[in-house]
Amino acid sequence: MLTCREVRDNLAAYQDGETEAEERAAIAAHLRRCDACRREAEAQAALRARLKALRTEGIGLPLPAHVWDNAARAWQQQDARGRGRFPIRLALITICLYLVAYGAVWAQWKRAAGMRRM
Repeated sequence: MLTCREVRDNLAAYQDGETEAEERAAIAAHLRRCDACRREAEAQAALRARLKALRTEGIGLPLPAHVWDNAARAWQQQDARGRGRFPIRLALITICLYLVAYGAVWAQWKRAAGMRRM
């Protein structure tokens, strides 16, 4: 189950179809349950549609190419920040599991050493 923060960090990738099938299903399920995230997704989709309309139709405004490039770069950086957290979390979980396993082995060893003395 994804948290609101995880969903919001990955909304842009979700809306662009750049998420894996499992993550896409988890985000879709979260959006069905969470009104706040659904509103955020709708707001982002509306903003993207407006920007796309500006780019394709011009709507009377000459839009320099660098403006769209900067917006796309900013979205990619935001998406990268969200994806960058996963390896750190995985490393921390792995370290914690290792420490728990080490503690269990150490406790068994101490117990066995204590029983040999008797």
